[in-house]
Amino acid sequence: MSGQLHVEVYCLALTNVYTFGPTFRAENSNTSFAALLNEREEDLAFFDERIEKGLGAKLEGIVAAEFVHSDYGEAIRVLERANEKFEFPVKWDTDL
Repeated sequence: MSGQLHVEVYCLALTNVYTFGPTFRAENSNTSFAALLNEREEDLAFFDERIEKGLGAKLEGIVAAEFVHSDYGEAIRVLERANEKFEFPVKWDTDL
C-alpha cells in the first residue's frame, strides 16, 4: 500500500498530514518541506511524544539532505547497472 493511503488514518486526528516517499512526478512541486515542519510543530510534538521518538529530528535530517535529481532515462540506466535483482524487471517504458 502507498504511504498516501496509510496517511488517511492520521487525517482524522491531526491538523494536516504529509507523506514522504520515493515518488516520481510529472509536475513541478513548490512545496517547501522546511516550511511544513515549522508550521506543524504541534503535530510533530504529538508524534514525538506518543508514536515515534525522534521523528522531528529524522524529518529535519531529510529536509537538510541533498537529493539527486535525474530524468527517467538516467534512472533506468542507473537501475540497469545496479547489481540488484528487482521484483519487476527494469526496462524503458515501464513504471519505476
